[in-house]
Amino acid sequence: GDIMEDRQNASMVAEMCGSLLLQCSELLHTYPPFGMIELLEAIGSAVRGLHQSWEILDDLKSELSERNAGGESKIAEKEPPKLLPSIAVLWPNLITVLKLPSQKTSVLVASLDTAVQVVNCGGGFFFSRGLK
Repeated sequence: GDIMEDRQNASMVAEMCGSLLLQCSELLHTYPPFGMIELLEAIGSAVRGLHQSWEILDDLKSELSERNAGGESKIAEKEPPKLLPSIAVLWPNLITVLKLPSQKTSVLVASLDTAVQVVNCGGGFFFSRGLK
């Protein structure tokens, strides 16, 4: 496919995933318990989608630079949200859910699963920050 079209598609997916991640993150501390598992699953999907989109974007940027004989690509698009700043917004809200004393076991398991996905997608930097 066309590199610019692929980049546009990956940027659009990253934008949607970033938006979903931030919106769901804001709901974590106010959402009723009956819908919490679904909300956490949406967050996990958004984190994975944002991570995968940036991997694609990075690959396409490298490919485009190679095609331009090492020259800088001239892409004047708005850059989609980055993973680590989005995770920085999510993490305190996720920890709040984990710390609720009356939380159902199923919600705690879903919260931990989401936290593992976040740490896995965030890479070594976030892993070291998440352990503090």
